[in-house]
This record gives sequence, structure tokens and C-alpha cells, in this order.
Amino acid sequence: MQPAVNIVVRTLRNTREHLIDLVNRESLTFSDQQEVSELIRRVNESFHQDVSRAIERAYPRHTVIAAGGSASDSKLGSAGKAGKFGKAKDASKDERKPNEAEQLAALTWELMPVHNPISMVRGWSDWGLSLVAKRGDDIEHAIYFEPITGVEYTASRGKSASKDDRRIRISPQVDLSLSLLTGNPVDNITVEKSEADGDNAGEAEKQDYTSNLKALTTLAFGFRPGFNAPLALLQAASNQVDAAVLSRVDMSECAAAAFIAQEAGALLTRFDGTPINSRTNPRSTAGSAAKATLICANAKLTKTLLGQLNSSQR
Repeated sequence: MQPAVNIVVRTLRNTREHLIDLVNRESLTFSDQQEVSELIRRVNESFHQDVSRAIERAYPRHTVIAAGGSASDSKLGSAGKAGKFGKAKDASKDERKPNEAEQLAALTWELMPVHNPISMVRGWSDWGLSLVAKRGDDIEHAIYFEPITGVEYTASRGKSASKDDRRIRISPQVDLSLSLLTGNPVDNITVEKSEADGDNAGEAEKQDYTSNLKALTTLAFGFRPGFNAPLALLQAASNQVDAAVLSRVDMSECAAAAFIAQEAGALLTRFDGTPINSRTNPRSTAGSAAKATLICANAKLTKTLLGQLNSSQR
């Protein structure tokens, strides 16, 4: 495990009990949407503050931001360092070698909001927290953490992926009839319309996904529904399932999971065979985050799945 990743993982382990207590001590009636939203906000805030402090202490030149935000959005970002710790260090007087200092300053940590907050407020275990460290547009490190179970998924560029410090690899299964799939339950897919999509585009995509998924599940060994897209990608990456087939996935939310899956040897593609990677954050014409329909599996099983999908559409 890389030193920067190790620091964040240790911080998450230390803050785990606090997050669980934060959730458990709330007696939500679910009759007040504001109470539920406030709990989600407090969990996100606690996660961001604890991780930001740890990164700031260890790597003063790094920047910490919330997903989709800017450096100024972080309360503990570089802009706030001078007020809290006195006068900020002058980069020209830094004792580090110039090229090393430039590399350290280039890393930006992007923290995602809690994944699957419905499970969190209802007391289920399949929710998590994730973050990525970027140099420019390229992800260098990624972490996904499950507070309830304590499971940790990590990856660094070129260093493979791990689950609880043990290396993971995508399932080698190539026979669809012996494959266990995971994906969105059909009834869980929400259709989001935009001016660019037209009235029937979202519904048509839902119907296409439904028919495609039914075709695959009749040929596969089994299907396990999932409600957390990043976790589904990680289950495929760690050989808990053989493939993840997902609809309307926000790739910006799945940045950490997608990077970990790719470092574990997974291939991510759309149903039409177009590759998807964790670096890009596609946008729809309206400017909102685009929703990708994708397959996560090894290359040979992906080819089989795409062949079956093409056959079912004829």
C-alpha cells in the first residue's frame, strides 16, 4: 500500500466508529425529509473533515476538494491553511527539491458523497465512502471504504488493486452459463428526462436495459441484484461476482470503483462496445452528469456478453 493511501486508510479506520455512532444515535421517523437530509450531510461533513485534516498534516501541498467542487470549496483546503496554522509556507523557500515539490503540489484529492445513503439511514451495510487522488485528469490512487463491515478497497496506478491488503483480480470466468452477474434491479431504475433527451428517450433506454438484462439472466448461472453501483463494480473486481451489468451509472460517482476495477484487470464497456474509463466524466448535452450503461468483466467474458446483447436486439 502506498504511503499516501495508507494514511487515508488509517484515518478511515479511526473515524469508522464515529460514523457508525453518528448514524445509530439518530432515531429517524422518516416522516421528515429534512432530518434524513441533515444526517446524510453530517456524515459527509465528518468524512470530509477527518480525511482533509489527515491529508493536510501529511502532505501540506496537496489539495482536498468535494466531488465536483473546487479547492475553495474545502474548508481545510490550501486557501484556509494560513488562517489555521499561521503564515503559509513560501514554495520558493521549501526545502524539498523543486521537482519533488511540484509533484506533491500536483495531487488533488476528490472526496465523493456517501454512496447509497438510503441503506445508511435504514441500517443496512451496503453503503460506503470513496475518494480519488488525481494528478491533472489522471487518477493516481483510489479508496473505497465500507464503514459497517470495515472492508477496504484500494488501488494505485500500476500497483494493482487490493481488498483488505490482499491483491484482487477480476474473475477469470469466460463461460456465461457458469457466471454470476450483478446489476440494477429493473424496478430500481429511475428515468431522468432532460430537454436534450426528449420525452421518450429515458423510457426507451430503461426498456432496452430490461430486455437485455432478461436475455443475459436466462443464459447466466445466476443474477444478484445490487443497489450500489460502485460496490457492484468492486464485487466484480474482487471476483465475488463474474460481471456487473449496470444501467444509468454516474461515472463521476464511480470514479474510485472504476479505477480499482481497471487496476484489477477489468474491462469497462458500454452495451455498444464503446470503452469507458475512470478518467472521463461524460456530460450530457444539458450539462448534467451523463448516465452510462456498462459492463464490467474480463475481456473474454465481456466479448461474450456483448455478443449475446447484440443477438437479443436482432
